[in-house]
Amino acid sequence: LQQDGLGPLGQSYVSGGLEGEPMLETFSFDAGLRVAPSENFSFGVLGTNLSNPGHGLQPTTAGGGLGIGTRDFFVEADVIADFTTWQKTTTRAMGGAEFLAGGNFPLRLGYRYDGGAASHAISGGLGYIDPAFSVELGARRSVAGDDHTVIVFTIQYFVESSGMTRAPTAAF
Repeated sequence: LQQDGLGPLGQSYVSGGLEGEPMLETFSFDAGLRVAPSENFSFGVLGTNLSNPGHGLQPTTAGGGLGIGTRDFFVEADVIADFTTWQKTTTRAMGGAEFLAGGNFPLRLGYRYDGGAASHAISGGLGYIDPAFSVELGARRSVAGDDHTVIVFTIQYFVESSGMTRAPTAAF
């Protein structure tokens, strides 16, 4: 595959990036804490790119969320403050619900408001989850603001289920 010229599918209009300069050459770190006072309730706080790289490709954010539910049904809400993507601090608020049908089939619905982009979006997803692997498909579509659609397909294999790793123990 070749950028800025002819590729295997003909003329390529993909950017080659910044010639001679890496797009990102910054170290950063994230931190988070999740507290689950009961089996049916949890809340958390997080910060991303806490070294403040100073650009929108690695935005410095802080936020929190809470979730409540059972093994088969869960509702959660999150709020994030973005300090660096836009000229001023903006807010992203999200909410979603998941129903686990038959113990293996997650069905998801969600909503997202992005104050920086002034957009509203809805999302949905479905999948199959097994102790050894999962296959999931999700989509998000804007309903206000700039038009965009995001489609995500994931396949996961859980190494712990294969027996290749030792089972966790309470002893150190």
